[in-house]
Amino acid sequence: MNRASNAKPLRPAGRSNGLPRMELMLLALACGARFRNLGTDGLWIDEAYTAVISRQSLAGMRAALREDDAPALFYLCEKAVLALFGDAEWAVRLFPALCGCAAIVASWALLRRYAPRAALAGVVVTGFSSLAIFYSQQARNYSLLHMLTVLAIWALLRVRERPSTGRVLGLAAATLAMLHTHNLALWTVACVSILALVWLRARPRLALLFAAPVAIGAIPWALGVWNQLGRHQGANQWMSTWWETRSLFLAPFYSAISFLNAGATTVRPPVPLPLLAQSEHGVLSFASGLLVIAVALLAAFAFFRVVASLTGRRRDSGGADRVGESGGASRTQSASAASSPLPPSAPLKTVLLICPLAPLAGLRITHRVIGPSYVVARTDTMSLLPFLLLLALGWSRSHPALRTTGLALWFAAFLLPLLPWTGMSAPKGSDRALAAWIGPRVQPGDAMVVPLVSRPSFDYYGERQGWLDKLESLSTFPPIGDLNPAAAFPTPLDSLEVYREQAIALRESWERAGVGTVWCEAILLGRHPNHPQFPRTPAPGRERADANQFSFPTSLLIYTLIGLEPAEVSAEYRRDWMGGDRVLLAIPRTSWVPLDSLSHEVEIR
Repeated sequence: MNRASNAKPLRPAGRSNGLPRMELMLLALACGARFRNLGTDGLWIDEAYTAVISRQSLAGMRAALREDDAPALFYLCEKAVLALFGDAEWAVRLFPALCGCAAIVASWALLRRYAPRAALAGVVVTGFSSLAIFYSQQARNYSLLHMLTVLAIWALLRVRERPSTGRVLGLAAATLAMLHTHNLALWTVACVSILALVWLRARPRLALLFAAPVAIGAIPWALGVWNQLGRHQGANQWMSTWWETRSLFLAPFYSAISFLNAGATTVRPPVPLPLLAQSEHGVLSFASGLLVIAVALLAAFAFFRVVASLTGRRRDSGGADRVGESGGASRTQSASAASSPLPPSAPLKTVLLICPLAPLAGLRITHRVIGPSYVVARTDTMSLLPFLLLLALGWSRSHPALRTTGLALWFAAFLLPLLPWTGMSAPKGSDRALAAWIGPRVQPGDAMVVPLVSRPSFDYYGERQGWLDKLESLSTFPPIGDLNPAAAFPTPLDSLEVYREQAIALRESWERAGVGTVWCEAILLGRHPNHPQFPRTPAPGRERADANQFSFPTSLLIYTLIGLEPAEVSAEYRRDWMGGDRVLLAIPRTSWVPLDSLSHEVEIR
């Protein structure tokens, strides 16, 4: 009998007949990490804003988002989820967690298709990325953007592999979805679109089929962005503060470090990520530093490994992904693999090099030209998943010992910041506790007024805890903030006179409604030692405060009610992940001074 007739058909090494158990187990653990303690922490202001906007009618949502700079896709998805599961904290975060799980599953499937040897590394790197998990547990649009970025890359590679009408339309849909999820995704959309048009240059009909729906679908997005240009300079000034002592030229470097597990410990971005603990005696700090350096060096090696293979220092047209780990494939196997339909990995490498770097460069341009927008470990995370996939691809091409070391250190750097004795975190709960503080104290017919960008938590927790309906009104000062609690509005040129008229009008409306007590949240000027995070009764000597102790224009509103007389401080606290030492003032109607007794010549800070 011919021995060749009994030979088993050859297949590309690295591509298994079934799904590997280890990868599936790690995927399950990674998804579990995204649901861990999903409803334990309270919602901070941005998350409460998501809940408040998503519960509005479609017309109300459209009106509110018209004043904001956020597209509507994420909020529409949230609205559907909240309609099914309610509005508890875990339900508000459920959709981002599902998107985070979908992102890592899509990343794994992408690598299984185009770089099978990198699939295991991809599960570890993307599945146990501290930053990816962080945003999977935030009720914001970042994890949706992560998922769509991976899907767009996958769709782009499928178009490159075998162009067809369905694949081109799928790519157009993923591209538009990114654009309608986050405005700054424009730069990733531009990268994907340029690559698609280059790869479709020989197929003009398909190129037009891709470009036309993207261009048409981008028109409403562009109109919304145009209306917001220049309006967020003041409100987003905090985004520039971090850069006052750092070079914006190095922004992509800071982003790359923050994308690494434990990298935020070194960079300290303006985002409350879990960090490695720092000890006074320095031993723990030294160990943390070594871990961060080791992970960074291994990541740099992975990056240059991919670049070297792409530029020809190590020839790879897919053969490296087809040769087994033992390296014992025969020439017959190599020839068979070379003729197999498995796509080459070069297009994947090209995409994974361009999609992290080009958007970061575009974000720098946006920050410089349009306004503050580059927030390390936040607005730059549109590049996070391509960066992680690039890292996994590089480590998969390394020596097995080096690869194992890199993945082990990556997992350790993910785990250590979560442990109580080696990590530091900024738990949320102050806003929820503040609402619980207010509930038993507010009386029917009282009013509450808060500064700009402070209202969503009161709306969310006031309704859930049952005291919001007792209020005669809950309003923002300046009142333009009620159009959208999270939007930014231009400051009037004559702000003092405009805000004085608005304060008088607000006081007169309270008088007509017979308000008994005005509860006013105010931000203290400067920082104060021992100011508590969670609400508590004021320390001795801080039980009362006057208008000149607070930031403008809240100080003007307080002056319009009680002049320069001190008001009772009910609680002092800080808000979750928001700047400023804050107090809650109780200003009863009996303490208001006559309007005609107030001098316009008094200087209010």
